[in-house]
Amino acid sequence: MLMDLHSDSDESDSDYDASATEQSSMDVSEESSSSSSDDDDNIMADENGWTAIVDNFADHRPQEIPEFLGATGLNPNIDSENLSVHSVIDLFLTNELIDFLISCTNARATNFFNENPQLENHINSILWIPLDRIEMRKFIGYLFNMALNKKPTVSKYWSTCSEYDSPWFRSHGLSRNRFLTILKFLRFADCRNLVDGDRLCRIRPFVNLVKNTFKNVYIPDRNVCVDESLIKYKGNLNFRQYIKSKRARFGVKVFFLCESEGYMYDFSIYSGRRDYVIPNADNLSSSESIVAYLCSDILNLGYSVYTDNWFSSTRLLLWLLERSTMLTGTIRANRGLPNFIVNAHLQRGQTSFARNVSLLAYKFRDKRDVYFITSQYTATVEEVFRNRGQQEFFYRPSVNSIYSCMARGVDINDQLISPYDCTRKNYYWFKKIGTHFIQRCLINAYHICNKYDINITIEQIISNAVRYYTHDPVVHRHLHEGRHVHVSRIIPQTNTQAHPRRRCRTCTAHGIRRDTHFECATCTDHPPLCLDNCFREYHRY
Repeated sequence: MLMDLHSDSDESDSDYDASATEQSSMDVSEESSSSSSDDDDNIMADENGWTAIVDNFADHRPQEIPEFLGATGLNPNIDSENLSVHSVIDLFLTNELIDFLISCTNARATNFFNENPQLENHINSILWIPLDRIEMRKFIGYLFNMALNKKPTVSKYWSTCSEYDSPWFRSHGLSRNRFLTILKFLRFADCRNLVDGDRLCRIRPFVNLVKNTFKNVYIPDRNVCVDESLIKYKGNLNFRQYIKSKRARFGVKVFFLCESEGYMYDFSIYSGRRDYVIPNADNLSSSESIVAYLCSDILNLGYSVYTDNWFSSTRLLLWLLERSTMLTGTIRANRGLPNFIVNAHLQRGQTSFARNVSLLAYKFRDKRDVYFITSQYTATVEEVFRNRGQQEFFYRPSVNSIYSCMARGVDINDQLISPYDCTRKNYYWFKKIGTHFIQRCLINAYHICNKYDINITIEQIISNAVRYYTHDPVVHRHLHEGRHVHVSRIIPQTNTQAHPRRRCRTCTAHGIRRDTHFECATCTDHPPLCLDNCFREYHRY
């Protein structure tokens, strides 16, 4: 059975210029063909270069398929022989990326406290200390672990209530207030250098870094696909989309270019307007230009692109074919198909083919009419046996099966990320989008691991990332002070208290009354200290 090929978008086809592929009114019916003479049986209907194919077994592509010139695989500078899960994660969540997040987050915190001097660098009842790389990696590790362990609110992860108790979150280096403070100041662009008029200015610098990372690490194989995805967001946003066929329904639309096996090579966040320039593509419509933009780095290399009917048109196929790039996909009836294909009356299992030099179009009838177009394949068919209540045997175009396998890259990623989505409901849309693409980095790491014989599931790679980023838990956290090393630990239990608490010495010095479960194991008097800020401040001098 054909996969569901209906479009996920309600955008009108009005932007398609029908004059580019003007159609005549010629209509070839089954009755007229059956009543024609023997000579007429070999006469093929011609319409603006489109020719009906009578014998699909004799169909051939008059021009050779462009040679594939892509240098696929990992960047030559990466040692593919000595890859590990941790080294692959570092390929995507690079130090440059993490340092950029640290810089933007610290800049936002500085700006906030400059505007609110009465707070004296305190928020959420703790002193703000600028982030470093270790703490940012730990923060990301906490986000990934929250994806593995779902709770209704962030605060519940530190709860000691038996229904929500998760000791891991209390013992691996970030207190609840510190995590919430980092989350509050988390930014994906420098708040001091935002570009006026750019709807994506709060996310674009980070997104560009992620894009460049994806492109520098790996070059995809020949078969790639373009499709859309929706990141759920129901807040007030001027480029928020509503797509009723998507599970999220409301959110930010993102267009992806993925390898057919899933690796995400490029993407574009839809902001309600075209914010990119494509050379020699002024005649392309909005949906067509998205494919041209995402494929801009792989043109003239012989790639095969697969799209659904929201993107495909004869005009786009010809534009790509001029640049040695082939396209295969479903197509809407009013996007350049000949009338004798559109108006053909078919029974279930029948197909009507037509060719225009290197373009092949056909209409196939299963439960409904489905239109395909390709600049790569010929009109071959395959036998299909189906047993769903009753046995069926019929012929189906081979392109259907090829398309079903090759056009699923974006869907594979959506399926991988859905059960372990680490984004949470947030007032600020850019935090949700930024967090989503941090997790997309991990999805790409998963694909690279499995391509290079590191067999691992998505759950296992998330768990590995959590351990890797939080391997320095609070009980092993060292703060160097000359030759002295201070280590925090949980206050040992007593005969009367299983989880004893003592008054934090630093908080007391600031006039704040707060108890803590932790103390310094190195100091002779074992002072009780809150995690992170108080511990650092106490041993700073």
